[in-house]
Amino acid sequence: MTERYLTITLQPDWKQALRGVAEAAKADSYQGETLNFESPAQFFGQLTERRWEIVRAAQGKGALSVRELA
Repeated sequence: MTERYLTITLQPDWKQALRGVAEAAKADSYQGETLNFESPAQFFGQLTERRWEIVRAAQGKGALSVRELA
């Protein structure tokens, strides 16, 4: 089974974020999934209790990393 990963970005310029995902999609190999949010408020506003449960479960399955994009 191929290891899968999700990258969550905070990018106010959603068009630029979409261009970045489009470039990654051109690769011959798996590049992972990407979700972009325009602000931290928008991101946290999407986290329902069920989604928090998924985050907690994922923490036990492997490394969760956070990186800030300038």
